[in-house]
Order: sequence, then structure tokens, then C-alpha cells
Amino acid sequence: MHEDRLRAILPFLRPRTEEPTGLMLLLVAILCLGIASLVALHIWRRRIQHLRMQARFAKLATEKNLDPAQATYLAQLARQSRMNNPLLLLNSIYAFDRIVGRRAAALTGAAHESELHRIGAVRSALEFDHMPPDQPLRTTRQLESGLTVMVWHEDAERYFPWLLVARDERGLTIAPLFREDYEHFTELSHGDLLAARFWREQDTEYRFCGEVLTLDRDSFVATLRHDEAIERLQHRDFYRLDIQFAIDFAVVDIERCRGRGRRRGKRRVIGANAQGTGTQSQCRRAQRTGRPARARRQKIARRSQL
Repeated sequence: MHEDRLRAILPFLRPRTEEPTGLMLLLVAILCLGIASLVALHIWRRRIQHLRMQARFAKLATEKNLDPAQATYLAQLARQSRMNNPLLLLNSIYAFDRIVGRRAAALTGAAHESELHRIGAVRSALEFDHMPPDQPLRTTRQLESGLTVMVWHEDAERYFPWLLVARDERGLTIAPLFREDYEHFTELSHGDLLAARFWREQDTEYRFCGEVLTLDRDSFVATLRHDEAIERLQHRDFYRLDIQFAIDFAVVDIERCRGRGRRRGKRRVIGANAQGTGTQSQCRRAQRTGRPARARRQKIARRSQL
């Protein structure tokens, strides 16, 4: 009977929740305030670092003879690439070619000619348009005009000399060095690949492949796309030769050191240079101490056991 009464009032019962105390509310408020303070401190520090980096970048760009527009353009590229140290764009030609060269490679068509000219002006202002001989080349954007390039095409039987007429951010402008070589490139057309190699003074040989962007049929002046993966052959001043010759090993008898009792012995040594040096040092040590080296080691071992 009591169960029936309880079952009847169960739908009207609701669980009661205890209200948080004032101390609990205070702890929660302190915790939230601490988390918010840490987030705000982190944002403030990042902002201060960003402002300091901008000031250093602007100062260094001014020292490098860049105008404010060029400095702003480089800072924008560094921000888009999420560089940790944007100053490398002004100091390292390799970082410049990796970031700015990648941007120039993505610009195609006449609509981007102004931006390509801007990149070329920045490169010239930073003096990144030439490389000293002691630094290896990484891309074809670092080549200098007037270089003789040996060019090969799949329809040609051998390499033919071409002259690097000009270089800009779009590509390499080359032309055959001799007029009689025109007949070997009559089948050359837009989109073909040319294999090229050249020798750099005081350095070594380089090889690369370039796609033909433009071609003048009358003068055979062609524009090649830049190659970001230029190959540098290892420069060596020696050669490795596979040779075989017979080697004779002599067995040498070395008189052992004289100790107490004037004991003498013989020792067979293979490889007299390695073992002989150690034996002579043992002899010198035995002469200084007045006893053989083996007896001295045994005495030291007995002392350590005691």
C-alpha cells in the first residue's frame, strides 16, 4: 500500500542540486582570471616581438638601400611564408631565392610583369644578382649574363654552345653562339626541354634543364624557364683508382725487456709498426721503474684486491 502511494508521487519529485558556496565561486573566478591573464600575456609578448622584428627589418632594409615599398613587399612575403626570421630575406641569397624565387615562379602571363620587375629591382638592390666564386649556385636565377652554356636537344647529336644573353625573374634568354648551329634546332618548339651544362670559373660544372617559353625562329633566341634544382658536380683535386697489389707481412722477433733475473723472451709480432710501438713504450716504462711491465701490473692488481 505504501509502495502504491510512493509510485503515485514519483513523477512530481525533482532532484535537488546544492548551490555552490561563496568559496567555490571565488576559486572558479580566480582560475578563470588566471587563464585569461596567461592568454593575454602570451598575446602581448607576441605583439611586442612582432613590433621589434618589424623595426629591425625596416632598419636593415634601409641599410640595404631598399625603399619603403620594397621593404613592405618583402615583409608581406615573409609573413605569408610564416618565416620565423624575416631578416634572412635581406641577408641570405638562398632564403631570398627560396621565398621570393618561388613567388616569381608562380607569376605567369603579362599581368604580372610589374611584380616581376619589382622582384628584379629588389634583387639588384640587395646585390643578389651575382654570386661570389666561393659560394655554390643553387638555382639558375643566380647566373650572370655573358655565360657560355652548352645546350643539348633530343634531336641534336651533341652539345652546342649557346650564349646567355640576359637573365630576369621570368627566365633565361639564350641564343646560339654560331649561326651554322641553327640547323640542329629546327625542330625546337615551345614547351620543349633543353638540357644545358656550363663551367663556372673557380668553381666546377653545373647542369640543369629548362623549358622553352618563347622562341624566335629567325634568330633562334629562346627564353628558358628557371630551374630550381640545378645540379652541381662535385669538384675534386684527386682521382680514385681501383688497384690491386701484393703485400708481404714479415714476422719480426722482438727482444723482450730485461727485468729482475735477466729473463729474456721472444715475441712473434705481425704488423711490426703497430705492435712494435707498444713494445718499445713498455720497454721504456720498465727501464724507468726497474721491473718488467707485466710484473708491475700484477703488483698493482694485488694491491687493488687488498
